[in-house]
Amino acid sequence: MMSVTTIDLRRSWGTWVELTFSKGEVNRILASVLWDRWLYVTEMPPYDFDFETPEGLAAESLALSYLNNTKCPIDYGTFGIL
Repeated sequence: MMSVTTIDLRRSWGTWVELTFSKGEVNRILASVLWDRWLYVTEMPPYDFDFETPEGLAAESLALSYLNNTKCPIDYGTFGIL
């Protein structure tokens, strides 16, 4: 078994683009990818991810209450503690 190389990745992605989009779009799409930057530069993406959920915020509140030795938040029953 062999690992996928960046050459394999670029070739298969290019083939997928050619099969999926019109000829007019293919060149624009293929030219728009900055492969060297995408593959070899370590940086944060140009947008922020938002992974907050109501359950996550409630869990964080419960944990902070525990760490601060204060009363549990009102919704602590959500976690099956009672």
